[in-house]
Amino acid sequence: MDFEKILQDFGRYWQILIKKLEAYNNKRKKRNAIKKREKQRQKVIKAQRKAREQAEYQKYLQSDEYQERIREAERVEKNKRKTTSY
Repeated sequence: MDFEKILQDFGRYWQILIKKLEAYNNKRKKRNAIKKREKQRQKVIKAQRKAREQAEYQKYLQSDEYQERIREAERVEKNKRKTTSY
């Protein structure tokens, strides 16, 4: 009788332990899924920011202000060549 009681208690203990372990694993899986989604979200945000910056840079390269700076730099370089004699 005592042995059967010990076996029942042991069985209950294992059932409780298994339930706690399953609960812990489920929480861990949820946490990992949330972290994974957040990491993916951050990647998307970073890619969007990079694309936006690249578009702004391309727009700047095509702007009149940039073209004027290039012409001015070429003009200065040309004047340096004219005034420099070897």
